[in-house]
Amino acid sequence: GSPVGSRRKDFDAEIYNRILGDSNIDLVFVSGGASNQVAGHGISVRKTLTEILPASRVVSLCDRDDKSSTEVASFEADNGLVLTLRNLESYLLGDDVIEALVTLHQKSELLSQSLQIKSDAIAASIARGNAADDLKSAAGDIYVGLKRLLGLQRCGNNTDTFLRDTMAPLIKPNMPSFIALKAATVDRV
Repeated sequence: GSPVGSRRKDFDAEIYNRILGDSNIDLVFVSGGASNQVAGHGISVRKTLTEILPASRVVSLCDRDDKSSTEVASFEADNGLVLTLRNLESYLLGDDVIEALVTLHQKSELLSQSLQIKSDAIAASIARGNAADDLKSAAGDIYVGLKRLLGLQRCGNNTDTFLRDTMAPLIKPNMPSFIALKAATVDRV
């Protein structure tokens, strides 16, 4: 996420810190820009942070998106990390996280319908020309569908705040989504 502006300002960094920060006190995620900006400017951002915090190790992190294996290898050869899944939303909207949401609201009987909302949103996203694993493109429909089905209130005024304030706190260390996100990031640093 971008460190400037208002839309999605520090979005990814806040989520990474909420999910992974408690169990890794020596680790802080800082926004360096959108995926293409990190790839294009990662060295200068890294250099600036290294100069400010000389005892720290600075690693660039970006979404997988549609990067080829060669692009991933090149980015990671320059002390960067690329998520193993397409984007952060792939972890935030994992089936286990949706199950945790349903359980939290004591509506476990609606789990299959909740997962169907996700499936339908992905199908609609594919119909719009997006990749089958692009949960960022499907996230808005998932947010609206889950909010309606579960009768959620004060869960976030839009998709981004829903993901950040409602879904991210549900991801706990014993969950597959946490384990996968940690393996893609922290375990590789």
